[in-house]
Amino acid sequence: YLMDHQAPSYRTFGYFINEVLADSIEEIFQDINKKIFETEHVDLQHLYIDGSKFEANANKYSWVWKKATEKSRYRLFGKITTLFEEINEELSCTGMKLCINSEYAPEYLKEAAEQYAEVWQINEAMFVHGRGHRKTTQQRHYEKLKEYAAKLEEYVEKIKICGEDRNSYSKTDHSATFMRIKTDYMGNDQLLPAYNVQVG
Repeated sequence: YLMDHQAPSYRTFGYFINEVLADSIEEIFQDINKKIFETEHVDLQHLYIDGSKFEANANKYSWVWKKATEKSRYRLFGKITTLFEEINEELSCTGMKLCINSEYAPEYLKEAAEQYAEVWQINEAMFVHGRGHRKTTQQRHYEKLKEYAAKLEEYVEKIKICGEDRNSYSKTDHSATFMRIKTDYMGNDQLLPAYNVQVG
């Protein structure tokens, strides 16, 4: 009616939102809330929370499960202990000994690899690879130390990303958690990457 029945363009809406509403939208929102509180006798002593799940734009098959990662980490601890026992037996004549624990940190494994390389004067450029080449005990142990350190660092990082309050996350979107949502276009009970948004 005001525009003689002409529909406004997207540009008009964009200009109005960005130029006119940008500075005043918060004040308008506060004024509307104030008016509602005054006229509708809204109870301000209680907080009402509404939650919704929104599917994330993340790969549906890129999940990382915290419990599975923790199990893998503890299995790796066992492998590290076995490796340390073998290395300590090998190093018994040198006076050096690696400390055996129930759990390990990636930094300790890196330090152990450096000390091991220093004791045996290991030069990675001299390592052999492929068929027909037999690796020395020192090469095998050193490579295992490096491999386990990298793997343990990966597990620690994954658990850190999950945090204390989540059980999973997506590799392509660390903010997304795998959960069941109301609308599943796949037509099954599959877990999908999503955000759980709550507004009070």
